[in-house]
Amino acid sequence: APFIPELDGLLINFITGFEIELKTLMALREQFQGFILMDVHSLTLGRRESGERFWQKPAGWERWLAQADVVQMNEEEAVLLGNLSTREPCALREFALGVLDLGPQWVVVTRGADGALGAYRQDSARRLCEQPALTPEKACEPTGCGDVFLAGLGAGLYNCKGLPEAMNIATRTAGLNSRLQGVEALKQLAELQLN
Repeated sequence: APFIPELDGLLINFITGFEIELKTLMALREQFQGFILMDVHSLTLGRRESGERFWQKPAGWERWLAQADVVQMNEEEAVLLGNLSTREPCALREFALGVLDLGPQWVVVTRGADGALGAYRQDSARRLCEQPALTPEKACEPTGCGDVFLAGLGAGLYNCKGLPEAMNIATRTAGLNSRLQGVEALKQLAELQLN
């Protein structure tokens, strides 16, 4: 609580799905004026007694997403939450527009090699945008690219870029991340540029 007034933004990435309780997130939303960015990720996974994870739509998922300003999910998560029968872009676009009605200002559905699509509110209208994927030379590791995409997206939006430009920044950032494999690759960061 003492740190809340000092924060410009808060990124909630559901790595396990158990990072924060809904009640806590709702209390945080009431007090926090900055951006809340959310990667739905493992919020959509149940856990058996054996520890095995499986796809499961969380009860009250709409209330979870309503607490965020920025919601990111991949297409599998969107299909699950939206009860979609297809991963076709038109179905994903309609679902993303519907998520805006829950409260977020920006919604992004990542689609791997097919890029990403976004929905946002501007001038009291709901709008769509799409961003092609970036497959940089020397890409070798997709692990963590979704996490880096959200960080790049948040940085773009925080710096007053619109969603289309923020998605471009996020795509380039995730593309650079795909060139890094293992801890030893971190020394390559000095060589990487966002050109």
